Amino acid sequence: MIAARQPTPLDQWRRRFGGRHRRAQPRPFAAMGYLTDGPVVDNLIEIEKFTLVLLYDDPIRPGHCALRLAG
Repeated sequence: MIAARQPTPLDQWRRRFGGRHRRAQPRPFAAMGYLTDGPVVDNLIEIEKFTLVLLYDDPIRPGHCALRLAG
């Protein structure tokens, strides 16, 4: 009997999100969010403990885009 190899979480992620597919044109949108590293007091946080993050496509040369994450 041959045991079937279980897909790793990375294999599952690549199958779900397209793996190493290269985009020729940047998508017309981006994703923005934030990270905090400190306590929230009265719905406020110190600005030094707050980081905005942005995920977007960046055209690097004709016909190729890179996925960038900036914080």
